[in-house]
Amino acid sequence: MAIVCLMSAAMMAGGAAAQEAELGKLDAISGGDCFGAKSLDPAHDCADPFGSPDVENVGEDEAPWFASADCIPHEDPIRAQERELLSACDFSGDEKVSETVWLVEDSHAEQWQAGIFELARQHRWQVNASLMGGCPLVDVKRVAFLGVRTTDAEFQKRCLEWSAGVSDRILKERPNTVFLATFAAGETIDDGTGRSQLEQYGEAFRERVGQWTANGTRVYVIRDTPLTLNRSTPECLSLNSSNPLACANDKAKALPLDPLAEAVHAMDEPGTTEHRLPCNLRSGRNH
Repeated sequence: MAIVCLMSAAMMAGGAAAQEAELGKLDAISGGDCFGAKSLDPAHDCADPFGSPDVENVGEDEAPWFASADCIPHEDPIRAQERELLSACDFSGDEKVSETVWLVEDSHAEQWQAGIFELARQHRWQVNASLMGGCPLVDVKRVAFLGVRTTDAEFQKRCLEWSAGVSDRILKERPNTVFLATFAAGETIDDGTGRSQLEQYGEAFRERVGQWTANGTRVYVIRDTPLTLNRSTPECLSLNSSNPLACANDKAKALPLDPLAEAVHAMDEPGTTEHRLPCNLRSGRNH
């Protein structure tokens, strides 16, 4: 037992030291011409921007889910069954809040927290965030996820309660802006009409979001990022630097029709805008 404990402690200490070394390298290269997206600018004459990353592990900074010190549970939360699903994030500093924005939807909206929060700091926003994994923000049941049928009636009920609660609060509070993104391409809904997913999402989205825009709120829909789950691009490129095409994903599978983005196009509503944002690959040169 003593030997096992000593070995475990040594491994933990070694791991912590390796992570500290990587963080030091990240500090050294961050902000330079060959860090992040700037490395793609030919004028900066960087090494191969798609080669092995300069920093392999940045620890907790790579975590897709995180809590910001600027966020606290909202004093008037949105409740869905036993859960309270609303955070209040004040990025105004010591100044007056310039405007209130909401970030809503599932985990595919949660991945944009860092970017939205950075904008909030720059513009002194109050951000209300309500995120519910696997739940589309429409008044229609989700009946399958990635083709697998949903049989949990309580989950479906919770989704609908949360969705209605978010919509009611946005209508009541009339925020300046709402940002939303969702995995609509992988979350099957069923309104009982037998229509295509594009048609069902289109009508359900128009009915819900159209009320917000008619109430003066501007809605930004972030188109879903490419679905590259079959091959994790950064790791694959690190292992196949001489043959990057080995890391290619089929375009039809990586970029399926996004029902929410298509609904925005069909609405032709000036208060609703679709945005396509780049994927973050990895800290360092490949970011």
